[in-house]
Amino acid sequence: MALKSNKKGLSSPPVGVKSAAYSSKFYAALHKHVQAHFSNVEHDKAFVCGDGVVLGSVWALAQHLRVMNSLMYSHHVNDVKNDFAVWLRDVHAENGLANRLLSAQDQQHASKIIANHVVTRLHEAAHG
Repeated sequence: MALKSNKKGLSSPPVGVKSAAYSSKFYAALHKHVQAHFSNVEHDKAFVCGDGVVLGSVWALAQHLRVMNSLMYSHHVNDVKNDFAVWLRDVHAENGLANRLLSAQDQQHASKIIANHVVTRLHEAAHG
């Protein structure tokens, strides 16, 4: 959620939000979710795709799924395994997201599931 600018160009919280609570509680919650979904994990916990791309964050996975070759996607996701769901569960502790990813119909659907998850978490953090 972006701060609104008033006539003097100063930033202020949205209508109905107390500025003290907005500046501390809001940003703390938002920062937590941004770190969780956009920050890279330690190098040894990153996901290395078969095409050589190294993914360190949940958001990076969503973005890479949009452009990944379908053969590469099939290498990681098929009838017997879903490497991405395992990585999300084991490295990011995203059990619910991992379970939803198991139901993805194709890689575009998988990307949307992850992107929607991140946006939902950020929205929840912003609106508490």
